[in-house]
Amino acid sequence: MKKIRQVTFFKSYPGSWPQCLLRCFSRAGWKFVLRHGWKNWGGALGVISEIRQSSLVLIWNPSEPGGEMVRRLCRNAGVPFLSVENGLLPQTGHWHFDWSGIGSESSLMNKLEWVTPRMLAVADRYVARHFSSNGWNYRGRGGYVLCPLQIEGDVSITLDSSFPTMQAFVNHVCQVRPDAKILVRPHPKRKDQKVFGLNVQIVTNKSTMELAVDAEEVIGINSTVLYETTALGVPTIALGRCPLAVHTSPDERRQLIAAAVNNQFSVDYNDLRRALAHFGILL
Repeated sequence: MKKIRQVTFFKSYPGSWPQCLLRCFSRAGWKFVLRHGWKNWGGALGVISEIRQSSLVLIWNPSEPGGEMVRRLCRNAGVPFLSVENGLLPQTGHWHFDWSGIGSESSLMNKLEWVTPRMLAVADRYVARHFSSNGWNYRGRGGYVLCPLQIEGDVSITLDSSFPTMQAFVNHVCQVRPDAKILVRPHPKRKDQKVFGLNVQIVTNKSTMELAVDAEEVIGINSTVLYETTALGVPTIALGRCPLAVHTSPDERRQLIAAAVNNQFSVDYNDLRRALAHFGILL
């Protein structure tokens, strides 16, 4: 297997990124190159040159501007690449790898026959520890439908959703669940989000998962928190284009959760090594 010497990390916009990658790759003796957009990459020729020097390219959510071009250049140069995004179980403190893309472009949209019994068992234990450490046990006694909101300008909404606004999303839920009490949880980064509707109540004093434990049902678009509610055992519907909307049976959902756990990593060096090894890349 080819020994990797340089890894290039591409992100469309400046901002937060998993800095643990720099620490982990540096520890393994690799050169780590971070590029934001095209301007500080020296234009098209600079991009091509940088990619050809790389043994691996990491692309932060290739659905964002420039991501598809980087993928195309990697294919032309024969350089392996992986998509990177925030984790799925949970999002905080974890990051997710995928050889295909993120959201509707994810390889998890496909059949998950590669998920082994061992992966299922590992995921079951991981999920049990995660929920136990947070004190979350599904009860479903609240008598309400929970709707987690998302950020309207995010590519998961603009590209992978039929709802132009969160109000349109809530209007749809009110139509399909006309007699239900609907609790709406604003996105943690948009706590001032406002939506309206009969039987609709906005809740900000509890987290989505604290509300989910007593929800009769969770209806969302394609938020990563839907993976957590699914793993917790809450009846969960995803209305956007995402793996949860494709894999809907209990067995398929269990496979999906196992695949998500397998493909993510934390800030731990050994956990990063494990996740990369699944894609044939050795630190």
